[in-house]
Amino acid sequence: MLLLTAPSELRPDHRAFEHTPILRHHHRHKHKHAQVIPEFDPLDETPFFDPISSFKDISFVEKDLIHNDLFNEKTDWVNMSNDQVGELKDKKHHPHWPIKREAVIEGDLVLGGLMMVHERSDSMTCGPVMPQGGVQALETMLYTLDIINNDLKLVPGVTLGAHVLDDCDKDTYGLEMAVDFIKGSISNIDDAEYACNATAVRKVISGVVGAASSVTSVQVANLLRLFKIPQVRATFCWNPLHDAEYACNATAVRKVISGVVGAASSVTSVQVANLLRLFKIPQVSFFSTSPELSNKARFEYFTRTIPSDLHQVRAMVEIVKKLGWSYVSIIYEESSYGIKAFEELEALLARNGICIAVKEKLVKDSGVADERAYDDIVHKLLTKPRARGAIIFGSDQEVAGVMRAVERGNATSLFSWVGSDGWSARSLVSDGNERAVEGTISVQPQAHDVSGFTDYFLGLNVKNNKRNPWFVEFWEDHFQCRYPGSPRTPYNGHYVRSCSGLERLTADNTEFERQLQFVSDAVMAFAYAIRKRKFGDI
Repeated sequence: MLLLTAPSELRPDHRAFEHTPILRHHHRHKHKHAQVIPEFDPLDETPFFDPISSFKDISFVEKDLIHNDLFNEKTDWVNMSNDQVGELKDKKHHPHWPIKREAVIEGDLVLGGLMMVHERSDSMTCGPVMPQGGVQALETMLYTLDIINNDLKLVPGVTLGAHVLDDCDKDTYGLEMAVDFIKGSISNIDDAEYACNATAVRKVISGVVGAASSVTSVQVANLLRLFKIPQVRATFCWNPLHDAEYACNATAVRKVISGVVGAASSVTSVQVANLLRLFKIPQVSFFSTSPELSNKARFEYFTRTIPSDLHQVRAMVEIVKKLGWSYVSIIYEESSYGIKAFEELEALLARNGICIAVKEKLVKDSGVADERAYDDIVHKLLTKPRARGAIIFGSDQEVAGVMRAVERGNATSLFSWVGSDGWSARSLVSDGNERAVEGTISVQPQAHDVSGFTDYFLGLNVKNNKRNPWFVEFWEDHFQCRYPGSPRTPYNGHYVRSCSGLERLTADNTEFERQLQFVSDAVMAFAYAIRKRKFGDI
């Protein structure tokens, strides 16, 4: 394993926080079972509102842009995207999944947290629980807050709290969750036209025409979908989320989030950053490494504790040169994380006279690929036998699919891999695919263990860890048993053994994420920034 050290983008003076109103008071992994896919009945009818019924001719309307039910054609479900069909399956057979949970620690100042507690899933909104990059990252945030509040007392007289949500490693779902972080800031909008009063005139937007630019349209579409435009009112005073706590009244208590720790995925961080910047809420990510996020003109309230991918791309090219390869293949995931890295790789390889044999994308943004897609990628690699070396720039869930395909194709001895930090040293990739990943050289930012965290985590159990609402799921997955009284999920229904309560986490049965330092650093960055703003020193 090659460990690479690179400077963090988080400057010592924490300028991202300098002029931000944060002192507002407020009160990756192995799965041993197959995913259960419930049957889906396309003929179920539900009432709906038809905003385009006044059109006599709707042939010019692109059906992909409008919910299929609006056309009242019972067979249009066939044309739905996998995500749409999956969400309908989810609601029909698992009406309470995903269960929206939140880890809340009361404090004078509250930090939001966006963690990938669950994996992505194409058929269900959220997949199985993710122990390493999800549950352990969440526990690192909570553990660091304990240290800040109880041991270090970094901000005397101020207790830092947390409001942590799960984004399921899915950018659209993560954006929906991030709406909770802005609710308390909506009241800060300085616009009398939308102030909460009984005589205010609400402007109802039925729909939006535009934008001309695709880049702008993507951002606007992600914002409008949160309020289901064109079906609901677009005003700040009316509450689109039907949450009485945030309804327009003089006595409503707004939860003000001082900053957000997360997200893990670069794709999700891009979407969330575009929302938070509207309310000037700072964001510090711990795993998002895409070079796109270095653009301070677009992401002025975003920073991160982990280095940009540009550093590991350069390291990968140096490794290829040292190995004497002149003809390599590149597999990269379909996301800002993978695409930006591929662009840099392609340019650097060409500059060093290294040719690219095969270029293949791993499905990421558009859903979850099936096994045949991974088989096709391996087949294409095999068509170029001279290119024995391959660079894979992707996340663990997707790369695990590639390695399974390598095993199925009996090609375990035919490739040498150079891997990115998104999948290196992840048990989700290596478990069961040991022959396929053998000999891999991977690149990771250098990280140290979080002092005391291993003992803290191994001492947790279901009874003493009530503040983490996902811990029972983790426990069931880790020990392959059903905890008495736990709610049924799509992933625990097949367990036949009941958890006894005597199970224990040990160093032998628990594998740790190696980059948890960056999670702890993100929380510490907020603590030091708040301290500097309050006391003027570090």
